Amino acid sequence: NIEQLAKSNNKLYQINNIPFSMVITSNKYMKKKLIIGQYSISLFHSKNIIFDGCVYVVNCIMNGFGNYHIIQQLISTNLSIICCHFRFHVFTCSWPIDIKNIMELGRNLLEISKINEAIELFRFVICFLLQTLHNSHINIADSYSWLGRAYSNKGEYNKAIEYYEKSLKIKSDKFGYNHPDIAIIYNKKGEQNKAIEYYENSFKININIFGPDHLNLATLYNNLGNIYNGKGEYDKAIEYCEKDIKIILNELGSNHPDIAISYNNLGCIYSNKGEYDK
Repeated sequence: NIEQLAKSNNKLYQINNIPFSMVITSNKYMKKKLIIGQYSISLFHSKNIIFDGCVYVVNCIMNGFGNYHIIQQLISTNLSIICCHFRFHVFTCSWPIDIKNIMELGRNLLEISKINEAIELFRFVICFLLQTLHNSHINIADSYSWLGRAYSNKGEYNKAIEYYEKSLKIKSDKFGYNHPDIAIIYNKKGEQNKAIEYYENSFKININIFGPDHLNLATLYNNLGNIYNGKGEYDKAIEYCEKDIKIILNELGSNHPDIAISYNNLGCIYSNKGEYDK
């Protein structure tokens, strides 16, 4: 699960807050319980109540009074009425849940740098999918990947790696896939050898799938060249950048914008090496 199905407000857990799952199973808090068919009505009392899960409001009225909070999500049908005031922000969603639209909204929020909002949506999607699909489903892997990207944009690289690796595990088990974004994160963290390791694994997989002259390889060559440039291993960097340029020239031609970027990168490496005429 994702931190016990993404308890997005778990910072609210304090010693005085009583989880709802404890309230309804404890004689200390339960005053009365009435069973009506497949439903039950519970009457209980506590100063603070935490609903430690999702709350579903299905074609009914929800009235709330006092100090309480929902840890995960409040999900309601269009025919429901909710009359509640929560102490803190609660993520709400209408039923039936349109996961594709929520993911699209998350990606759009990430695009405009509303990272925390995007993270909240991606986490919700993962929670929902984990409860409705097998935990190795490819859609869950994609959602982990987007969550990793969001944490990367936020600068929380350890979190980003955690979710990229969750995605990688699912995809590698299914397709022999290697996630190049993990290499990018390790490079940002300054762990260049780890980044090189992931890029080289990506090379092997991409060559097997696409052959040695595919544009995917050009991107990997360029990224490796940049890493070796950062390490000060300029000859190695030049080697990879020249391989990148060769593929782009063959596949896209000499006037494509990507070749300009690659030439610029190669020029920077020669400059760093002190070969200014080059």
